[in-house]
Amino acid sequence: MKNSMRPFRTALALVLLLSAYACSAQLSLYVSLQGNDAWSGRLDSPNASNTDGPFATLERMKAYLRTLRRTTGVPYPVTVFMRGGVYRFSGAFIFEAEDAGTATQTFTLRNYPGEVPYLRGSVPISGWGPLTDSIALQNIPIAARPFVKQATLSGAILANLGAWSGRGIPNTGVESPAELYDFQRPARLAQYPNRTAPYLVSNSQGPGFETSPGLGARMQNWTYLPDAFVHGYLGVDWSDCHVAVSGVVPSQDKVLLSGTSYYGYKPNARFRIKNVLAELDQPGEYYLDRLRGLIFYYPVKKDGSINTELTQLTAMPIMSVLGAPNLTLQGLVFEQCRRNALEIINSPNVNVVGCTIRNMGATAAYARTTNIKFQSCDIYNIAGAGITITAGDRTTLTSGGARVINCHFFNTGMTDYCFSPSIKMEGVGSVISGNSFHDNKHMALYFEGNDHQIINNTFTDCVTETLDAGALYAGRDWTSRGNYIANNSFTNIYDRLVGTNNVSHHSETWAVYLDDCLSGTDVIGNVFTNVSSAAQIGGGRDNRYENNIIYNLGFANPFVGPDLPSGFHIDSKLLTPGWDSTWNSLNQRLLAVPYNGALYSSRYQHLANILQDEPRAAKYNSVKRNIYVGALDFGSGSEWSWFTHNDEVTWSMMGMENNVFGASDPGFVNAARGDFRISPGSPASMIGFTPINPKTMGLYIDSFRTGLLIHPGS
Repeated sequence: MKNSMRPFRTALALVLLLSAYACSAQLSLYVSLQGNDAWSGRLDSPNASNTDGPFATLERMKAYLRTLRRTTGVPYPVTVFMRGGVYRFSGAFIFEAEDAGTATQTFTLRNYPGEVPYLRGSVPISGWGPLTDSIALQNIPIAARPFVKQATLSGAILANLGAWSGRGIPNTGVESPAELYDFQRPARLAQYPNRTAPYLVSNSQGPGFETSPGLGARMQNWTYLPDAFVHGYLGVDWSDCHVAVSGVVPSQDKVLLSGTSYYGYKPNARFRIKNVLAELDQPGEYYLDRLRGLIFYYPVKKDGSINTELTQLTAMPIMSVLGAPNLTLQGLVFEQCRRNALEIINSPNVNVVGCTIRNMGATAAYARTTNIKFQSCDIYNIAGAGITITAGDRTTLTSGGARVINCHFFNTGMTDYCFSPSIKMEGVGSVISGNSFHDNKHMALYFEGNDHQIINNTFTDCVTETLDAGALYAGRDWTSRGNYIANNSFTNIYDRLVGTNNVSHHSETWAVYLDDCLSGTDVIGNVFTNVSSAAQIGGGRDNRYENNIIYNLGFANPFVGPDLPSGFHIDSKLLTPGWDSTWNSLNQRLLAVPYNGALYSSRYQHLANILQDEPRAAKYNSVKRNIYVGALDFGSGSEWSWFTHNDEVTWSMMGMENNVFGASDPGFVNAARGDFRISPGSPASMIGFTPINPKTMGLYIDSFRTGLLIHPGS
């Protein structure tokens, strides 16, 4: 009996051994600039006889794996390592269903340990020489001429330059024309005034508008204006646009425009005139002459060294993931193309980890899928939005499982200043946690939908040159409920510019802006420091604003006119005339989901009967257990200084209790150093205030982020 069992046991042991091996095994392939597509791809470097080694291209790697799957199969995970260096893309690299992994047979494309692969959609520009072009010599200021270099563009580069189109609403986020980068930093179009100088301000209204008196003398030097355009806030102070210049009338200080502005034109509009050859006067500026195939550049380095590239990849992203789930992208740098870096569609369980996305001509990444994750990525210098995510089903309130965690965002909206947030999310159940957002001219984060969590993030230096805007913004939806904004810090949130009629309106910028009747959102346990105004409920219902700290409120001085800073503002805008479009939008979005069905009714209080419950009133909001500390004395020292409203009826409907406010420190451990823990005996400890720990906010070290990126500038 014992002998008869021995073959069975041996076979069983072999099966278990092979099973264990299959569980632990993986196929490793390699791609290298020193590779060869005729090789096996199984070695990380060419062998000694130069007969085998890594692949040369991602396309060959993809073809090899497809063949392998169709023939012998790949019963274990696959990891493809990209060796360091610059990989140039003239078309998108596409993962499709045939390239997908499974839950147990995942696919990873990553950097080779210790090396950085750069995936670029740009081409080098060489052949720079001294300035000799006669038109340029006539236009470029004398002081700049010895430093400006010129190069000739030809062939495919010249054919793929693109052209400036009307940008801004409704064309926000369209791909950019060819743009110049030097040492991986964006160069700037020659412009007036220069970037660090105040905007020009128009003196009259219309498609041909007068500018600041005296500018006509400067305009006389603008004798060459092909592709010049005006960029600014031409109709409103919360939306920018680009409009082509058809000419100038120096005797009238007038700029003539040939395009249109979506919001029309207003007096006192802020703007710059860009792509003007005669304004090529500072290091880091360039002028691209599409008509004559020339480019002029004032090098940023004092020794005159140049390492320039021009974006070329257009009409497609660098990489697309289309119906290919269970894929990981790790440790890659996507940079310098005219459109997006990544497009991820219908591909669940895709992870983008430890990557850098920078210098993009449209959006960094566009994702319309479930269970997408961006972790420990650095995303900056993006013409439009950073990450755009659509995930989840609002009809069934099924979570899309999207996550953006421990990512560093700055200088998104580099070209389209407004409505280009670092994150734009729609759907259900996204988690935005532990990220850092800074240097946004307009909003940093925009959301639509339900049950999102925005937690443990830091927002700094946002809304720097727009009005009627917020660092974190959502609006115009009664049904966009269940959203949770907690344990975030908001620092230095205020506009740095003079607004309409040369009056400072810092109270028109907000850290958290729940606009146009947004409802059902919790703003809990956040820290607002050095903000002009902290939070607004613009006519919404069922919002909670509780357990927040507002420190050094209204420090941005002086405030001129009737607008004063506010720790919290509420209004019932629908009770006043002029809000028909908002009312219509609210009703359309109400009917777009089963708001009065069992699911929404059980999840969101007061929604099912909203149309029978004074729908124009801002009801069921609560403001409780907040601590307000201001740097300015606004008058009486009463709650009116910290809470503002536009009518007594709205004020009386709001639940307000146990708030602490005043001009002095209520007993923080060390507010000057950002330690907002409550000392024993503080008035705040007597109102049930829950301690907030700012150390849990923002970026942290993990397996994909081994250090914190030092802001490289832009």
